[in-house]
Amino acid sequence: TGKTCVRGRYKLQENEYHLVVHIWLLTKDGKILLTQRSENKETHPLRWEGPGGSVIKGETPIEGAKREIMEEIGLDIYKEDFHLFKQERRDKFNDFFFAYCVVVEESIIDEIKFLDNEAIDKKWVTIEEFNEMFDKEEIIKTLYYIKEDYNHIKNDYINIKK
Repeated sequence: TGKTCVRGRYKLQENEYHLVVHIWLLTKDGKILLTQRSENKETHPLRWEGPGGSVIKGETPIEGAKREIMEEIGLDIYKEDFHLFKQERRDKFNDFFFAYCVVVEESIIDEIKFLDNEAIDKKWVTIEEFNEMFDKEEIIKTLYYIKEDYNHIKNDYINIKK
């Protein structure tokens, strides 16, 4: 659009959207990395999620995903390792949404560093544990699509890494 909008200072108008990325790190056996939001977060404090956020001016979604991973958990992931598995326009949130998965070794959790104080904890969960946490509202509700897309992700991206 050519517009520069400062987050929190600009209300998106009708037919205006921002770009959002979610990145899901998964192990070869299908575990999902979750990070716990800081108690200081304005929305959803102490809930669990995966890394992600808004794409900033001049970035592509994949560049935004790479930056968000570095900012939130201190990992430098190659662009080639990001696999886009979902994209859609979400009118409810005024965003264009891109979801990526990255298949990693389970030991990578030891390399995670919380650099921006957005997250305070981390853990691997199975899809069953994810679903249970989701049902107990421990996971942010907008992440419902993982329940729906997990088998697709596992079959299309994890299995090719074995």
